Amino acid sequence: MTEDSKTPVIKLDKERLMMGDILKIEVAPAPSVEERKIYDYKIVVTRTDTSREKDCGNKIESRDDLSVTFWKATDDLPAGTYKVMLMKKNDKAKAYGEPIDVKFFKLIDMDIRKSMEEISEGLQDLNNTLAQPKEVKLSKAFFSVTDEKIVLYESIKEYLNTLDFDSFKSWLDHKYVDNNNILSYADMMDEIEDYLKNHCLFKSNLEKLTDSLRDKKSLWVSKHGLNPQKLDEEIDKVHEYQKIKVPYYEEIKSNIHDWKENEAIQAQVNSPIFIELIWTYWMEEGMLAQVINAIELRFQNKQIPYSKTQINNLDISPLYPLNGLLWELVEAKRSRLSVQRRAYEYDHQYGLKLYGKAAPKLHSVDSRKRFLEAFHNLLHISFDFYRSDADQTVRADGFSLLNALKDLHLVLADGAYNQYNGLAWKSRKEMMFQQYLLSRKEMREFLGSKVMSPVDDWIRNVDTVKKMMGKPDISTKYFSDLAERGEHILLSVRFGGWNESNIGEDDAKTWANFWKDDVQNYIYSYKVVTGVDLTAEKIDYAQPGSHIQRRMLAKE
Repeated sequence: MTEDSKTPVIKLDKERLMMGDILKIEVAPAPSVEERKIYDYKIVVTRTDTSREKDCGNKIESRDDLSVTFWKATDDLPAGTYKVMLMKKNDKAKAYGEPIDVKFFKLIDMDIRKSMEEISEGLQDLNNTLAQPKEVKLSKAFFSVTDEKIVLYESIKEYLNTLDFDSFKSWLDHKYVDNNNILSYADMMDEIEDYLKNHCLFKSNLEKLTDSLRDKKSLWVSKHGLNPQKLDEEIDKVHEYQKIKVPYYEEIKSNIHDWKENEAIQAQVNSPIFIELIWTYWMEEGMLAQVINAIELRFQNKQIPYSKTQINNLDISPLYPLNGLLWELVEAKRSRLSVQRRAYEYDHQYGLKLYGKAAPKLHSVDSRKRFLEAFHNLLHISFDFYRSDADQTVRADGFSLLNALKDLHLVLADGAYNQYNGLAWKSRKEMMFQQYLLSRKEMREFLGSKVMSPVDDWIRNVDTVKKMMGKPDISTKYFSDLAERGEHILLSVRFGGWNESNIGEDDAKTWANFWKDDVQNYIYSYKVVTGVDLTAEKIDYAQPGSHIQRRMLAKE
């Protein structure tokens, strides 16, 4: 063994000490007895920031057994870094030389020790807490919405919900059947006119509307965080001033210089008509008007043009009131809207075209060619928003939705001229009468429609005639859904005032959430009718009539 290998070195059992702790200092290998007769050993502990050993206040001199030494940290020692030195000198030398070995340790203040103990206890408590299962819930991000928007949306939905076919049929049955009144076609059209005025003009049924708004107030407060007091004030304004604040009209009325003096304009601004021509368009695509036309022709003993199949079983006794209604309907043909006139207005407002052998060839001056692009973009972006909004870990973006609403709003505004109100109103009356005519039980008996289908009577009879004519077996129920849902969506966009400077993404999110059922039902029904998925990555802007015509030709 070499000389260096026998040189003693220091081993410490700790590198950090608290006040009051004892440090175990081991020297190995321990000097032999013979060596200690020649050399004097000692262990010195001192702070590293001083060269004076006495500053430490605690020296441990040479002992018989240097293999193990214990050193205690006292309260009067300052915190800091200390070094342990193993010293050696010849018994003839007066002073110790350089240390044989040096080790270091840290002495920590009592306050720090206390803090560390508290941290340790806190960590232990945290570990115990984390060890227990916890229920974590995520909630949707809250966003603001204006009282006026909610009141507008609820007003549109309230009026249109009361315009559903079951309510209309019950009302007209009471007039026509329950009181044994035999109404003429002209009388019935007057009754339908009154019905529309009571359900589509804002000033009608005002008490019922305000009561409904108040009933839903708590839902708006909890769902949208609206101020109950401000909401009450907004509803009171509707009742007191007999008008609803339509953002679109509020925005454009400044463009009309004499609107304050013109009572007719004020009446339109304060009492909007909640009817949209797209309802008539989808009823047309669902072949409601064509089926009525086929029945009229059979009533006159005429063949149906462009059809290989005829309606054979339609012999209506003159004793039935239905016979008189059909007679008057045929006689009033000249005063009714033609398919050509309706087609021109579909093109003017929406750029939508009718297809088929009976469809007129149009020479339009103004066609709303961008409508389908703007509308389908909105539906597609809305679907993406719903998918993101359903993920509680994601804050769905509303700016693309807002831009799509602005775009469609401008397109609709460009087509709101000339026959905008009048044709939508008249065509609605005529088609509501056609629905009622087809819902009569006598019509079901003559046509032999199936009674097990869970749809309205008029839909069953339309489907029966379409089957006779060899048309695709897509239920008219889907066309009816497109008519109703599309009307809700377009009215909310048309009257929403989406290009105002104070409109933000929260308004767009409110719109999307409020009309979610309508948007998703429209997308689904559109796919059933046309075979086109509006949620696909590539958005389809082709005419829906072209898709429907393609499927009809495939059926033939």
